[in-house]
Amino acid sequence: MTDRHVQIAATAAADGAAVLIIRSTVDDAVETRESIRALGADPLLHHSRWADDDRRYLDAEVLRRIGRSSRIPGSIIVGTQTLEQSLDIDADLLIADVCPADVLLQRLGRLHRHDRGRPAGYERPRAWLIEPGDMGRYVSDDGRACGQQGQGWTWVYPMLAVAATVEWIRAHERIRVPEDSRTLVERATHPAHLQEVADRMGAGWQRLMANAHGNNIAERQQGGLSVVDWSIPYQRAQVDSHPTRLGDGTVTVETPDLLSPLTGNEVPAVPVPARWLHGVDQDTPAIVLGQTITIGKLAMLYGEQGLRKI
Repeated sequence: MTDRHVQIAATAAADGAAVLIIRSTVDDAVETRESIRALGADPLLHHSRWADDDRRYLDAEVLRRIGRSSRIPGSIIVGTQTLEQSLDIDADLLIADVCPADVLLQRLGRLHRHDRGRPAGYERPRAWLIEPGDMGRYVSDDGRACGQQGQGWTWVYPMLAVAATVEWIRAHERIRVPEDSRTLVERATHPAHLQEVADRMGAGWQRLMANAHGNNIAERQQGGLSVVDWSIPYQRAQVDSHPTRLGDGTVTVETPDLLSPLTGNEVPAVPVPARWLHGVDQDTPAIVLGQTITIGKLAMLYGEQGLRKI
């Protein structure tokens, strides 16, 4: 997120607007929040790396600040995709990473959801997308996604869908909802349109398209063969040595004596990204010392930024 976007968010909050910032990764959300704090504002940070009770506390706090029945002028909420669902929030200004068209439309739906007074200059909903720059740099010659500093969407969303969305927005400069919705989504989801984008972008993107098609077929076949026993723990729910719960990317770890940095209450367990625990024996207990959690060689801190590795 550029200094310009940070200043836009801070200025909007000073004008009394409700500002919603959605980043694609926790790291990018944390960095954005700290950049805004450096200007003297106090954004709320909302993402998935919180214990269940703290997540519920943050959900309630988001609704208190920019919810349907409660609103605090000048609030800034910074988070990830956790802000896109199940929360009836109402913002005046949205700043977000680029993403596929269907996801973008869902994010835009967080603007002006309810009939209420708006601060001067925000009588109509306003949204800014964080410019990704040259799209060619995000895919290697052999068709692999290449992450960039501050552009974590590359690890989250289908690259061609994002590229098609960015291409359309650059050509039209603004989105009219609902008039443009169908066209925009079709451009970002239809295989024929995506193939056209890949062909324009070059050999690396063509390989990306071919790889995506092959992966889709393989995943459907694997899904048809795999049966999950939901009564056993995550790490043991495997087929061919791979976890089979698609979308279940965390492991619940018991954390005796850990306290919440938000409420001061006891935190009996925290969700740890499964990829952090690769190579750690599943029976290794967590050792808690203050806000530090150690599991084997993995050391983490549970603080005001949520759970992070140290």
